[in-house]
Amino acid sequence: MDGGSVARDANGALRLGPGLLDLGSSVEGGLQRAAVPYMTWLAERLDATVAMSVAEGGDAVCLMSVEPPSSSLHVALRPGFR
Repeated sequence: MDGGSVARDANGALRLGPGLLDLGSSVEGGLQRAAVPYMTWLAERLDATVAMSVAEGGDAVCLMSVEPPSSSLHVALRPGFR
């Protein structure tokens, strides 16, 4: 679909796409502001990196991630990473 915000998978089902990165930027970080408290809470409780991703073909495209503050092992996932 136009802009890559919505795509059809091999079965014809609609899925959110990586175009949401552009959409997220255009709404001045509203998605991040809404998700960060929940993702931070989860990262702290699991002591693990938490990521928000969308499917694109056979890949997962990272929209954002939160790393736990006290873990000795960090997985760095940056926006756009596949």
